Amino acid sequence: SVVFITHKIAEALNVCDRVAVLRKGRLAGVFSRDTGFSADEIRQAMFGSAEAGEKLSKSIASYSTASLQTREVLKVVNLTVLNDYGGVAVDGLSLSVGRGMVHAVVGIAGNGQKELCEGIVGLRKAVSGRIILDGEDVTKVAPAKRVLKGLIYVPEDPFRDGLATELTVAENLTLFSLNRLLTEDIEETVKSMGIYP
Repeated sequence: SVVFITHKIAEALNVCDRVAVLRKGRLAGVFSRDTGFSADEIRQAMFGSAEAGEKLSKSIASYSTASLQTREVLKVVNLTVLNDYGGVAVDGLSLSVGRGMVHAVVGIAGNGQKELCEGIVGLRKAVSGRIILDGEDVTKVAPAKRVLKGLIYVPEDPFRDGLATELTVAENLTLFSLNRLLTEDIEETVKSMGIYP
């Protein structure tokens, strides 16, 4: 048996013999291939009605960042980044993020999300394209300088990529600090963040 978790109705229709829909933490419906089920039935279980599901789908599809009256803080223009094997992981991607926005990049692992984020923050070289942070082209700026300009990256595996395991907790906390941290500052940070060294 395989338990397959997805929010994509088409995947559920193509792969599953039975589909259980959760909505707001409760079982909203169970559908079996034996008795037959359709995308509309699943959509109705997911959203309460087929119309609500269609309306949500259309509103997501028509969403435009241009409708937001916000200042652009990050702009990626025609970015191309390679993967670890030299193949193209990100191919001419452009996006814009305004102040206060949350911009999600989603997809199945291995489809370029990690390489995109590493390219933006400078951990991976951009083959072509530009990265503009607060109006300044930072495409060729070192990662540490991008961090000092306010660009923060939380890696998908923070234990592997988010800290230097050979350094102490105090040394990790001071890696990007502009000022020398006092012992009291480090102790307070450790306590407030629930770090148990």
